[in-house]
Amino acid sequence: LSGLCRAGGRCLVSVRVAPTLAPCAMAEFACASNAGVFIHTPASPHPIAQLPPVASGEEVVWSADGELVGTVVQGGVTIWDCARGYAEVKHIPPLGGSGETAGTGIVKNFYFSPLKTYIVLWERYDPKANTENCQVVDVRTGEIVWKIFQKKLNRSNWPAVKWTPDESLAYYMVTNNVRVYEGQKLGQKHVDQLQLENVGAFEVAPGRSNWIAAFVPEKKGAPAMVKIYAPDNLKQVVAQKSFFKAQDCELMWNVSGSALLVKTHTDVDLSGQSYFGTTNLYFLKANGDHDQIVISADEGPVQDVQWSPRNNEFLVISGMMPAEAALYDGVKCKKKFVFGKVKRNTVTWNPFGRFCVLGGYGNLAGDTDFWDVSDQSLMTSTRLECVTQSAYAPDGEHVMTCTLHARMKTGNNATIHRYEGSKVLTVPFEQLYGVSWRPYPRDAFPDKVRSPRVKTVDASKAADVQPQVKAYRAPGSTGGLAAQIRAERAGEVTGGSKPFQPSGGYARSIPGMAPEPAKAGGKKKKPKAPAAEPAPKPAAKPAAKPAAKAPAAAPKAAPEPEAATAESKIRALNKKLRQIDELKARDAATLDDAQKAKLAQEVEFREELAKLEAGESGAAPAPAKPAKASAPAPAADDEGGEVELKKKIRNLKKKIRLAEELKEKPTLTPDQQKKVDAIPEMEKEVAELEKNL
Repeated sequence: LSGLCRAGGRCLVSVRVAPTLAPCAMAEFACASNAGVFIHTPASPHPIAQLPPVASGEEVVWSADGELVGTVVQGGVTIWDCARGYAEVKHIPPLGGSGETAGTGIVKNFYFSPLKTYIVLWERYDPKANTENCQVVDVRTGEIVWKIFQKKLNRSNWPAVKWTPDESLAYYMVTNNVRVYEGQKLGQKHVDQLQLENVGAFEVAPGRSNWIAAFVPEKKGAPAMVKIYAPDNLKQVVAQKSFFKAQDCELMWNVSGSALLVKTHTDVDLSGQSYFGTTNLYFLKANGDHDQIVISADEGPVQDVQWSPRNNEFLVISGMMPAEAALYDGVKCKKKFVFGKVKRNTVTWNPFGRFCVLGGYGNLAGDTDFWDVSDQSLMTSTRLECVTQSAYAPDGEHVMTCTLHARMKTGNNATIHRYEGSKVLTVPFEQLYGVSWRPYPRDAFPDKVRSPRVKTVDASKAADVQPQVKAYRAPGSTGGLAAQIRAERAGEVTGGSKPFQPSGGYARSIPGMAPEPAKAGGKKKKPKAPAAEPAPKPAAKPAAKPAAKAPAAAPKAAPEPEAATAESKIRALNKKLRQIDELKARDAATLDDAQKAKLAQEVEFREELAKLEAGESGAAPAPAKPAKASAPAPAADDEGGEVELKKKIRNLKKKIRLAEELKEKPTLTPDQQKKVDAIPEMEKEVAELEKNL
């Protein structure tokens, strides 16, 4: 209790809270756009504050407690006080000047120290005018307390200076060692150092442990290595792990600093399975009790992995799509729960570790699952198209997804959802560069449990969500005209409206169709019965009954199906006899079994041909009684059947040739071995088909 006060005769007890928080405060988020930086809340699409515009989302950075926010203004950084309505506190100018050094004096990246005592600014390196391109500035006074050299900026060396949570110590990596400084005496001589040849990255554990993890990449055939040191003795290795296929890595401590995840990466996949290289995931206990590989490169890429913000567990999505999402404990790295195999590549945790969102963003369709991790149940699955990233609010109740200008030039927006997936708010922008929630102290918001009204969905429905496809409708259109056109095409006019008739007395007709005969008197007759089909020739008088006898003068009838079949058989037999004559002219020793079998059928072919020709030239058979029988199927030896046989033979021979080429390979996969074993069967089938030609 911070104290007691009396007002109106009542005793009021005030509880100590963060100075920036009012009771029942609502989470705030910043949207960086070309029109300005707008501060919003989930309650309204209208901003509560506006700051000057920025060029990218990286140019808006919050302090760890959310009391301050910095934006890049005129090349420098302007600091704003969030508690006082985002009033300007201080402007820190850039290091670079103008003229020849123009372009170097623009802050590209910056961040606050954990207690917002300092702000670290980085500008592009200029060997002539800006050699010490990284500076540490006192936030209260604006004084530069330390200038350092940072030529390149990448994931392994940024942040350049890393503090412990209480700012008692600060770490800075140089060639072959990591130097340790007193957190409030930067720029003076370092008090300790971690000597490690070829060190490429390091990370300080959160909490009170302050373990230091350092990474050494592969070099000249030597394996990569991760080593963990205690803060009080940087010469003794507490735990270590060596591995290959690691050009760079990402070091991730759990919330208590007792376990470490190491995600390694190579740019090239020698197996050729992935264009994006290979990834491995390793688990290490800080005290050296346990280490193991979690996901190997043979199991597929690690899509995403995130520690729980409160609990000692982590969630990883790994493998080729559809990838497997699984939850592991942080003690022995045992798999606790499998969310299934889905097309997802992004993990977003609730700040209390109660809920999580699994999304398929970037090059995926945007399918998103909202999970209750506390009881391992799925609340809903939906599709959020063109989403770039997602983030939970500090209140643990709202989730923000956004579409940024870097990926989509149209449809930029920031959308707020509740923890179970329902949409709350959408704020559109012309060009949206980045979004971020305002941080709050750890206990600023209570941990809200799931509402009983939120039902559980079957986890098998967390597959690809197919959106309902709707017909395109122009803005402002009711669809009435389109419905009328469809009705006219179908021969129905709804709502009493009449089909459009062009002016000038011309009736509507179909192009190419004979016009209808003009009616005498120009009067319309009421139809008593459905009108008959118009005759092809207007001069011909239509028959009285549809079932009348054949007319005296009938047009030439088309050939009967039996006659057409006989003609095709005669053509096929003549072709086969010509092929037999060609085979007779060849040397008998060069003929294969199928060709010899064809020669033996010559007599049979000639007899059949004679019968067909005799039946065609003789008297026509008596007409058979008409019956509703289906048309006879085409014979196997007509021209159409022969073409199909030849096509099938060609396909089989092609498969045999490809299978023969596989025999020359030293090793075969199971599928390739099946193709080789099927060669005799395919050759037998080819021989049988050639007999029918």
